[in-house]
Parts: sequence; structure tokens; C-alpha cells
Amino acid sequence: DRVFQSAQNLTKIVEDFLSVSKIESGGMKYEMAPFSIAEITNDMVKDLSITAEKRGLKMSFTCDDNKGYMVNGDKEKLRQVILNFIDNSIKYTKEGQIDVSVKRESNKILFRVKDTGMGMTKEIKDSLFQKFARGDGARMNTTGSGLGLYLAKEIVVAHKGTVFIESEGLNKGSTFGFELDAIK
Repeated sequence: DRVFQSAQNLTKIVEDFLSVSKIESGGMKYEMAPFSIAEITNDMVKDLSITAEKRGLKMSFTCDDNKGYMVNGDKEKLRQVILNFIDNSIKYTKEGQIDVSVKRESNKILFRVKDTGMGMTKEIKDSLFQKFARGDGARMNTTGSGLGLYLAKEIVVAHKGTVFIESEGLNKGSTFGFELDAIK
């Protein structure tokens, strides 16, 4: 099991390095098509809730309805962003809960993951979307490459969206999310 986990971690790190290389060389390809952010988020929460429960965490998903959350984007790349945000919340939350939501505000779709995890200082927040940034979480979870949030930001920006982090400080939880233009 340990060897398998190590191989999985190495595979993820190599994939991250390849993605960074593609982004920086302008070679990242995006297959744009309409899809529902709420639908893929719901699927991801179902899949990852098993991992959260094994760690003693509660996970929830909320959205007003499942019809008005269409975006034009690369479904697999945005799924990677959603996976990264939820997975990070699971990794950096020792106890409590993780609340995932998708909301429509006017012509924007807002995806959020709010946790009761370790939180962060303003200095850490300001650097987290940079390459190889790990913050204080590196002590709690040593398997990451420090590229996941950088890649997430680059993918969202390529979709003409924005990413954000909110935290009131250490041990006060965090909220990670992104905003994209909605389509009808």
C-alpha cells in the first residue's frame, strides 16, 4: 500500500511538472464546451466524501438548483481545479467539516470550498498561488509538489475567471474558490 501511494504521489508530481511546462510554453490545450459546474462538483464531492469520512470529516455540497450553472470550458481541466481545492481541504483539515458550494450570482458562477482546517496568515494567502508555495501546510502534509494551486489559478485564468482565498487567520479555516462567467 505504501509503495502504491508513493507511486501515485510521484505520478501526480510528474503530471504537475508537465502541466506547468505546457502552461509556461503556451502549449496547454483547452477543449472548450458547455457543461454544468454543479454537476461535476456534485460528482467530485460524492467521490471524495469517502476519503473525508475516513479522516473523520463531514462533507456537504449545496447549490440552489442544478440547471443554471453552465459554463463554457475544458471540463477535465476544471475538474482538476475542483479536485485540487477539495483535496487540499481534506488534507489540511484535522477535524470538523468541509462545505462545498456552487452558486450563481448574476452572470457569474461561484465555486467555493470552505473548511474548518488550519487557516492561514495574510502573508501565506498572498503567496499560495505561486509555484512551489506550500505555506505552513507543508509540515502537515509532506506529499505535495507546491504546484497544485499554481496550476489551478492558471487554468481558471485561461478560462477568463478568477481564483480567491479567504481565511481569518491560523486555526480559523479557509475558503478556496473560483468565479467563471455563466452561459445560458
